[in-house]
Amino acid sequence: MRRTLESGKDCFALVGYYRFEERAKSCSSENISESLEENSCLEDGVNVESLPIKSGYWRDTLETDVIKKCPKPEFCNKMSLVQNITGPNGQCAMNHKGVYCYGCVQDYVLSSSGCERCTEDEKTHH
Repeated sequence: MRRTLESGKDCFALVGYYRFEERAKSCSSENISESLEENSCLEDGVNVESLPIKSGYWRDTLETDVIKKCPKPEFCNKMSLVQNITGPNGQCAMNHKGVYCYGCVQDYVLSSSGCERCTEDEKTHH
C-alpha cells in the first residue's frame, strides 16, 4: 500500500513497504525479506536508502535494493556504524571496506580472521 500524488507518483511508502524509484515495494517480497532486519518496515516513510539491512549482507550503493549475502558474513557486520561511516562501507566490520567488505582501511591488512593492524616492520617493507 502506498500514498500517491495526483501525478501517480508515490510520495511515501506506508507500513510494510519501502520507496524505491518513485514506487512502493513490499518489504516482504521474496528477493529482499531475508536480508532485512526483523520488523524493519513497521513505520511509514521507509525508503531504499534507509532500509535496515541485517548483518552479514551487503549492497554496493545505498540507492539499490539488490542486497547480497556476504561470502564472509563476519566482514559485513556493521560495526563501522559506530564510527558514523556512511555509504556502502558503513555495512562493514571495523577496519573493513569495499566490495563485500573484503578490503581494509589504511594501515591494516586482510588475514583469514579479518583486517589486522600492520606492524611497523610491515609498513616499512611495503
